[in-house]
Amino acid sequence: MNEKRFTAIVIATFNSDGEYEIFVEKLKDFNSDKVIKHLKANGQISLSLNRIVEDELIRIATIWQYENKKCWEECQKLWSKFTGIGPNYIVKRSRFIGEEIFSWQ
Repeated sequence: MNEKRFTAIVIATFNSDGEYEIFVEKLKDFNSDKVIKHLKANGQISLSLNRIVEDELIRIATIWQYENKKCWEECQKLWSKFTGIGPNYIVKRSRFIGEEIFSWQ
């Protein structure tokens, strides 16, 4: 049985540009070469941070892709530490996780 790629998506809404900027800088700082190497070695394929520009809200979509669900679970051990470091920010977020059913590149 082929294991399906696993994707996690978080849509985050910020109260201000300042809160948004704190989050973006924190995410960039967290993703050091050492962290990226560890995540890739444990099956994370990619990370994408995307500013949503369709309305006046300050929102981003963060998309993580993994080789499979087991890799997502392994990488979560490191990603769970992200919220506990650096400056705080206020954000409302919705999280979606699931298996890929169709894609093309």
